[in-house]
Amino acid sequence: MKTLKKEAIDATFKLPDTANIDDIMYRIYVIDKVRKGQDAE
Repeated sequence: MKTLKKEAIDATFKLPDTANIDDIMYRIYVIDKVRKGQDAE
């Protein structure tokens, strides 16, 4: 499993150049929630 930092970096690189800080923060938020859901299983 990738580290959270690596996943965040990968997700950030996939965003368009026009993405703003809210887009970046939302993407990281979603990754965090998915990971927490997977850990809860």
